[in-house]
Amino acid sequence: MSAATHTITSELWVRPEVRHNTLVEIEGARLLRDTLVMTPDDSFAACAWVAVWACSGRDGGVCVLSPTAGRVDHNLGSSPAPPDRLLRACIASREPMLIDRKASPSPGAITVIEEVLLVPFGIPDGRATGVVWVVQDASAHSFDGLDACALEHVATFAASAAERGLAATAVQGELASRDLSMSELTHRVENTLQMTARFLELQSLKVIAGDARTAIDSARNRILAIGTMNRLESNGEANVVEAINGVCDSITRGDPRFRVRVSTTENLRLPGADAGRVAMIASELVTNAVKHASTGRDKVEIDVTLFKPASDRVEMWVTDDGTPLPSDGDTKGRRGLGLNLVHGLAKQLGGSLTVEAARKRFVLSFPLSRAANALAVA
Repeated sequence: MSAATHTITSELWVRPEVRHNTLVEIEGARLLRDTLVMTPDDSFAACAWVAVWACSGRDGGVCVLSPTAGRVDHNLGSSPAPPDRLLRACIASREPMLIDRKASPSPGAITVIEEVLLVPFGIPDGRATGVVWVVQDASAHSFDGLDACALEHVATFAASAAERGLAATAVQGELASRDLSMSELTHRVENTLQMTARFLELQSLKVIAGDARTAIDSARNRILAIGTMNRLESNGEANVVEAINGVCDSITRGDPRFRVRVSTTENLRLPGADAGRVAMIASELVTNAVKHASTGRDKVEIDVTLFKPASDRVEMWVTDDGTPLPSDGDTKGRRGLGLNLVHGLAKQLGGSLTVEAARKRFVLSFPLSRAANALAVA
């Protein structure tokens, strides 16, 4: 395809105008109205289609120029868009431009002259400019002033789409920057918590085994679990079993006396905040088992089981083979910080914690619908 041979813009206004199809104009106006709720790319495609339809063109498109993205073409078909120099000349003139150019469909074929009509558009602050263009064989249709007016109408909607595209890009940039800042903040908080937990671990090694050491170890485990919660809350969703495995590993630290088995029949994913709460509850209950079940014993087995007893409910069982619980199963009068924390977290999940003394089983039960709705909203 060769470049344009000459410009014949002035001829637009002296050519006889042909009466346009009113139905085409009405349908085109409706489609252009709909572009206001489309994505920018879909809006440009619709504008190109209306331009070709309204002007009885063979092909067409929308070209957008911006300082950040450069030139972006939204072509309806395979005809080449006008070159940059013509786009910029049309934009600079702020007037419709009519050119003709030689088209050679294939080697040896007869040269065909085609007309290209361009109409410029722009955003008031100059952040983006562009043109709407249509092309047709000169022998089939000659564009006139009504075609130029139709394209000017289409160009108004193309300018709106370009402005919305820039606004969306700016918002995405701000969100990406905010997400990066939040990610860095989350990472720093987690590092600080891990460092604090390490200091407590070192302090624990200097304390003779007893209540003081147990308290320090519990504080360390709680801080690591809080770090896990902080990290998970920054995620859209998380695998609950992976989160529980992570906190359990930090509690046992490879100690061969403790064997923690985490099992599930579900590939359960929850919103990050809820997954963090479940992991924190598991951490508190496993820490409690390590603390009480290991007295006078060389090996302790702890099981954490996660499953769905119904399609809309999740349960987590934590059991161990250590010292039995009080026969009445009532822990209210003996709650420490850990159990109070667990009950509070269970309420935040919309569920509850119960104790089955005979089986030495702590049962967390909460509705899945709450978590599913949170994921749907996210």
